[in-house]
Amino acid sequence: MNGSVFLKVGDWAMATKSKLLAYNSPVFDRLINVLAATEIEVEDFDAETVELFIALLDLQDKRIEVIGSQYFRGLHKLSVVFEVDWMMKECHRYLVDKLDFRRVIKEDGLKVALLIWDECRFMVEIWGNRFIRFVDMFVDNVRSLEGIVMDSDGEGDGNLECHDLNRRFVLEFIKGFDNFTPLEMDVLLRISSVPQLDVILDSLTTLLGRNDALNDSLTYLLENINLPLCWMKLPDSYDNVMNALANKFHTFSPSMFRVMKDSSRLPRLKEILSVSDVKSFEWMREHIFEEGIGKLLYVAGHESVQSMNSIVDYILYVMFTFGDDELPEFDDEEVTTRLHEIYLERGLRKAHRQYVEGALNSLESMRLRKDSKMKCHTCGSSGWIWDFTSERVPCPNLPTAIHFHFDPVRLKYLKILRFIKESNDLSSVWDNVTVPCQGQVPHTDIVKFNFKHPAVPDCSRIGRCGFFLKIASTKGYVAGKEESSVQLHRDDTWSAKLSKDVSDRIHCHDEISPDDMNVLYTEFTAMDIDNCWLPSALFDEFLRKLCRGNSKFVIYNVGDYLVKKRDVSNH
Repeated sequence: MNGSVFLKVGDWAMATKSKLLAYNSPVFDRLINVLAATEIEVEDFDAETVELFIALLDLQDKRIEVIGSQYFRGLHKLSVVFEVDWMMKECHRYLVDKLDFRRVIKEDGLKVALLIWDECRFMVEIWGNRFIRFVDMFVDNVRSLEGIVMDSDGEGDGNLECHDLNRRFVLEFIKGFDNFTPLEMDVLLRISSVPQLDVILDSLTTLLGRNDALNDSLTYLLENINLPLCWMKLPDSYDNVMNALANKFHTFSPSMFRVMKDSSRLPRLKEILSVSDVKSFEWMREHIFEEGIGKLLYVAGHESVQSMNSIVDYILYVMFTFGDDELPEFDDEEVTTRLHEIYLERGLRKAHRQYVEGALNSLESMRLRKDSKMKCHTCGSSGWIWDFTSERVPCPNLPTAIHFHFDPVRLKYLKILRFIKESNDLSSVWDNVTVPCQGQVPHTDIVKFNFKHPAVPDCSRIGRCGFFLKIASTKGYVAGKEESSVQLHRDDTWSAKLSKDVSDRIHCHDEISPDDMNVLYTEFTAMDIDNCWLPSALFDEFLRKLCRGNSKFVIYNVGDYLVKKRDVSNH
């Protein structure tokens, strides 16, 4: 249809070129060219925003340099409703820029950041999880403010009282606590760290006193806040919440009992030694495989296995080390069901989802190397191809290529890895952190890691906290093999060897425990392979010659110190 179409907002109407509307929007195209509409009601919008929307449709380069905050919601909603993809992307670009809170708060103050949250909330409440990624980005950016100190006027000139920006943000965010939705309760828990627990518990106590029943939001908060952490860190505030519940409800109903029953492990008050052993990947070779390959469910039930990361390590060890005829057959459906049951029965720690994903990427990337230009002139094999036979010998005719195939049993192991990665019970993006190696003490087996533990919010040496890992001397022999261990050290003995400057020495805290530390592993990049992770022992034995570089990391579990006790996100 040629000519004009009228867009109407109440009594206001604007004539617009039909070709312009149809070219930019499949919805307008359908209304105009299929349904022959000459007038289109644009409800829930103001005339000024609609006029701006029409003007932007005529942009040649489809690039919006500036979007006023007062127009963002209207323009974004119009772009979503009428499926103007390029304008939606421009709105998202604006939003991502504004989510850089370290810059935005310094330039415009906390109020702008709160307005950005309102937009993220609106998008999810109207269109659902389609836009949940912006809520996740909001959470990550607020958490990045932790440890940044700014004066209460935002100038950082020391003239007014200083506050941690993360705490200041939580204090502003929680002002609408009485009317929070479950989504807002979830975000409150995720943006809060241990020092903000008092703010949440005090607000919760007050709100419980004013309500005669638990609404969905209060129920969500009580089910998801880490109550053992509250009890350990703030016993008085914890008691106030329990008393408010008991005084208000007198006797707990079955539903209230389910709310209060907390299945997560109580944080352990334990003796922390200056030197203690860490289970490295080598531990699995020395103990799990003493009597042969074992089985997956046997490993999951082994008393020494405390983390799903160890299950992932077992699968990787099997995939790289044993030949096809050595692998035990198993029912993958039965194993996935029973593995989940064992996780719940034993209270295992969740696997680090990035680690599981990296392991899968490593295996899948090597499989895709069949498309490489390199080719063995003798056997005709191409690419970086892995042979899971017991010999494990690289092709002699092509040093940079290795023969490879997956048989049906190995595909089942891959299926288990994917199951662990996709399960919100078995793996999490929140419960674990990856701590990169910062360097090695010269002429020693001692490596340095910087890590700010969430249970130590206040430290006079910001950015200097961490620990040392050292390959310990030989303890003895197991099955004719030399046995060694990785030890965690918390003193400054080796810091001086790294730097003569005392301020550069690592600052050790007793909260860092080997019981919370998982396998030492390696990130490697080989040509175009990215985000691939393998235990150091496997990397050193099988892949070091094939890869250009690697960086050592440690997986450290912080689940007991998260304000939100479990991960229910859609990652």
